Amino acid sequence: MATFRKAPMGKVSAWFGADLEAAGLWILLITDPRCGPCGCFRVSLAELWGEYGISESKCCKILDRMTKHVVYRDRWVALRKYTEHQRSSGKNWDKAIENDLETREPPEDLVRYAKGYPLETHPIPIKNPSNQEQEQEQEQEQEQEQDRSATQPLSVSGAEARRTVPYQAVYQLYLNIAAEAGCTAHRIRTSTMDEQLRARWNQRIEAGEYRSDSVEFWEKFFQLVAQCPHLCGDNDRGWTANFLWMTKRANFEKVLAETYVKKSRNSRGVAMAAAMTAEEIECLDF
Repeated sequence: MATFRKAPMGKVSAWFGADLEAAGLWILLITDPRCGPCGCFRVSLAELWGEYGISESKCCKILDRMTKHVVYRDRWVALRKYTEHQRSSGKNWDKAIENDLETREPPEDLVRYAKGYPLETHPIPIKNPSNQEQEQEQEQEQEQEQDRSATQPLSVSGAEARRTVPYQAVYQLYLNIAAEAGCTAHRIRTSTMDEQLRARWNQRIEAGEYRSDSVEFWEKFFQLVAQCPHLCGDNDRGWTANFLWMTKRANFEKVLAETYVKKSRNSRGVAMAAAMTAEEIECLDF
């Protein structure tokens, strides 16, 4: 549960009255760890009813009753007036919202809805069960394909490697290369990590002989990160880059441009020492 959120129980009671199912689902949504400061996050319908322990049909019916306070559309959840239910405020919080919007890139009308403005469109009807079953089958097939990709050798290339995003294989490369070099060692892979990786994968950025929709590209990318002392903790703050930071578009392109390769806190001293003779070093007064 996200600790920085608060649930205004008085308002919840006024909103939903005796509809305890709707009130309970609203509480679960606002405290969902996938929900960031902007109040919009992506989650499939199958994840909602599966993780919250309610049946699929009941989940659809409850969401249909909550359109004044929650909109669910195209796998996007938007919580109305979300910022009113936060424990944080000020410039840092505004910046966190801005960064969250940049990372997730939710639809503009849902962003406005989360800020408290009315939704300009009519409530989106929930898909009928037959379509939901078809969607779940497609998701299962995609997950199986991703699992197969994650177990393939890292040298796989061409159309086979580009057929789907091998999330786990790329994440494992991050742990083996970047995290070993000093970057943040995440305990788990999250849905936000997958979203950002998918966005960068689909950019199809070319770097030398590799393109960003191949596993080889990401192996080289993390090797480049590992060559950046500034990203691996060698800086005045002791800050370390993490998977989410380096897969944001702006940061991703900075790494590719080798912006951080020489930004080491000790790089200037090392360069000076290298230019000095042994006799000059002995004369220094420490």
